[in-house]
Amino acid sequence: LAVGDSASITAALWLLDPLSIVIGSPLAGYQTVSAATISTALSGGTSVTVQTGVDSAFTAGGGNNNEGDIRVRSSITKTGASTATLSLIAHDDIFVENNAAITHSTGGGNTGKLNVTLSAGNDGAGNIDILSGSTISTNGGNATFTATGGFIDINEDMNLSGGNFLFNAGDDIRI
Repeated sequence: LAVGDSASITAALWLLDPLSIVIGSPLAGYQTVSAATISTALSGGTSVTVQTGVDSAFTAGGGNNNEGDIRVRSSITKTGASTATLSLIAHDDIFVENNAAITHSTGGGNTGKLNVTLSAGNDGAGNIDILSGSTISTNGGNATFTATGGFIDINEDMNLSGGNFLFNAGDDIRI
C-alpha cells in the first residue's frame, strides 16, 4: 500500500487497514500514506479511518514491524466549513511524532470541526505516545484517546485545543 500526494479520494468514509502504517515520510517496514492526501479528504468532508491489523506470524520482539503500529510523522491539516472525523485505530501503539500536528486550520471560512479518535491496543495492550512539539487542535471538535491495557503519554509541549477531550487508559495517563 502506498497512497501518494496525487491520490484523489471521494467518499463518505475512507478506510485503510494495512499491518503497520506511517502517515507522512516513509519508514522502513511500514506502509506509507500521504498526510496531504488525508488532509485533502478531511477538508472535503470525508471522514478517514486508518486501522491496522497484525501479521499472523508476528512474535513480540521478533524484529518485524508488523505489530500493528500507526506513526504520524507529518502534519495532517483540515480546512473548510465541513465537519469530518479522523480515526486512527491501532492493533498495537500510536505515535504522533516530534512536531507533527493533527489540526483544523482556523479563519477564512474554516468553520468546520475536526473530530479526532486515537484508539490503541486492539490486541489488549497498546499505548498512545504524543511526542515533543506535537499539536492536536480540533476547532471545537471532540478528541477521544483510548489506550486499552496501556498508557497515554502527552509530552509537556502538547497543545490541545477545541471541544471535549476524553482520555481512557488501562495504565497511566501522563500529561
